[in-house]
Amino acid sequence: MIYANDTLLIALSGVSGFIAGFWRGMFAFLVLCVVFPVVYHGKVFETIKQGGFPMVLSGIMYGIGGVLYALSVANAGTSVSLILLSMAPILTSIFSIIVLHEKPSNKTLCVMAVCFCSVIYMFWGGIEGGGSAFGFLLSFLVPVALGINFTNLRKHPEIPRLGVSLIGGLTSALIGAVMTRGAVLIPFSQIKFLLLLGGFVIPVGQVMIMTGTKYISAPEVSLINSLECVFGLLYVWLVMGIRPTDNNLIGGVVVIAAIMFNVVSDVFLSKKH
Repeated sequence: MIYANDTLLIALSGVSGFIAGFWRGMFAFLVLCVVFPVVYHGKVFETIKQGGFPMVLSGIMYGIGGVLYALSVANAGTSVSLILLSMAPILTSIFSIIVLHEKPSNKTLCVMAVCFCSVIYMFWGGIEGGGSAFGFLLSFLVPVALGINFTNLRKHPEIPRLGVSLIGGLTSALIGAVMTRGAVLIPFSQIKFLLLLGGFVIPVGQVMIMTGTKYISAPEVSLINSLECVFGLLYVWLVMGIRPTDNNLIGGVVVIAAIMFNVVSDVFLSKKH
């Protein structure tokens, strides 16, 4: 619910693509450069060394994933990007089975299928024509990056989550700076929204999501993370008055209900046993 403010704040800023990616990443990186040594009592290099390659891999996946999503929207359209993004829980399940030998329950698999079909229903009518094959490839690589990231985090619960977000912010900022050739300056009236996004929403949301992989399986984390597209539409509606379509509303209600059923039933079963 925190992370879903990403959509709203980018919309309020009026900036998208690599410029938005630069500022949201840079602000996240700068804030975490202050928070990281405080949380780990000044042992910055020791903590980063402890995280090692798994921490760097997840950080880079986060940074690249955000950039890939921006590119997929530009090349394939928002609807295609969101539909393929909803494949993340399914791909995460495949990676989890292969790498961790953790198979989601049949109930969770059914919920994933319901959510995927609901997202298709939500955005099918808005699919723009003329999307390139390259755009579809980019859109598909986004859930692949998420699946690899969640599986890696689940496999390595000892990874400092703040370090992952810090590396992810730096990666996103570097890619944005290179692709815009340094032309990232925008007025304060626009950058203030990206300051809130990068300074609070991104690091807090990412760390909470990543910490979830310590306690529940990677596919379930990915499933809950898919609520971002539903709550993102809701926040834009409440703040900017842009009403979702009837398909968006119906599909969104089904997605929320299905995921809540999965979460509540898991809690009930864990208490029962």
